[in-house]
Amino acid sequence: MTSIIYPTTNLKQVEQLNIVKGEGIYVYDDVGNKYLEGLAGLWCASLGYGNEELIDAITEQLKTLSYSHMFGGRTHKIVMQLADKLGEILPIENARVFFANSGSEANDSHMKMLRYYFNVTGEHKRKRLLP
Repeated sequence: MTSIIYPTTNLKQVEQLNIVKGEGIYVYDDVGNKYLEGLAGLWCASLGYGNEELIDAITEQLKTLSYSHMFGGRTHKIVMQLADKLGEILPIENARVFFANSGSEANDSHMKMLRYYFNVTGEHKRKRLLP
């Protein structure tokens, strides 16, 4: 047993399945069993495992700019292109896109944007958020 606390897992029964490899839509455990990965790595591997086109694109981007935050007006070409492409296909006129690194960051930012919006529009009392 390691020091990891796993999400939605019985703390007395940890490390029940050790995944060591992924290919296409399948993953393999440390004893060679093959599983259909129905959750797409919890939405992080929806294009499959070992996708060469994706690996090449990621590798090329890592060589150029592996990461850059967008705080304080900083930006980069790739994120602007992605936002524009998403804006074109969204069914919302003049759509704007906000990128976050996680669900927690997205929710926190959304709450801050709502508070800012209601302050700007004069609805100062609209501060309460319901879970």
